Amino acid sequence: MKKLDCLRHAHVTTTALYTAGGLKYLIDKLAEHYQRPRQPTFWSATYNPDDIAVVLGEP
Repeated sequence: MKKLDCLRHAHVTTTALYTAGGLKYLIDKLAEHYQRPRQPTFWSATYNPDDIAVVLGEP
């Protein structure tokens, strides 16, 4: 299935009505997110810390 079929538009330019300003909105949201203090990561006690380090490359 083509993306345009899924969106039910005959041509990609007709989707501009719904996506106008989307990039600015995305950039603003990313900037807002990265200005927040980083939250500490807590893993469930059922996870083996060595497994987490292997999968995520954490020290």
